[in-house]
Amino acid sequence: IKNCQPLLLCYLLRLSRLDMDSNYLEDCENAEIYYRFITKKKYPTKDDVKKPLYSAIYFDFKPQKKIAQKFKKLYPLTYNSIELLHRSDTTMASILQNIEARIFNDIAPKKSKYYFTLFDAIYFTDISDKEDLELQLIKKFNQYGITPKFG
Repeated sequence: IKNCQPLLLCYLLRLSRLDMDSNYLEDCENAEIYYRFITKKKYPTKDDVKKPLYSAIYFDFKPQKKIAQKFKKLYPLTYNSIELLHRSDTTMASILQNIEARIFNDIAPKKSKYYFTLFDAIYFTDISDKEDLELQLIKKFNQYGITPKFG
């Protein structure tokens, strides 16, 4: 799934009935979220953005970081909900990883002789399983009004 961790946050916010900006959901669904934070000097590529975004927003909360301030400007409702989630005794990294496991660990291909899940990916041996696996994942996300994209 493209932008899996940000999309899992959408899932968590909907599951927890917390506020989320519609543009945050759209950016996650359209695989645009990282591109909103690219800058010529500090974060010139999507890969350069991921680590600081995860360390300031998704897995740890560092509101003083510039990337967190930009997130707050772009997605104020989502930011406030994240702030609430980070007050919990359980880390957001743990919460997101548990949701990820809940989603991916019970997805199973029908024709592949061998398969395994690894975080937000499913490896399988029969390509004809691809469409069904995607449908299973779409169904899990759609129950919360979220549409994933696959890469």
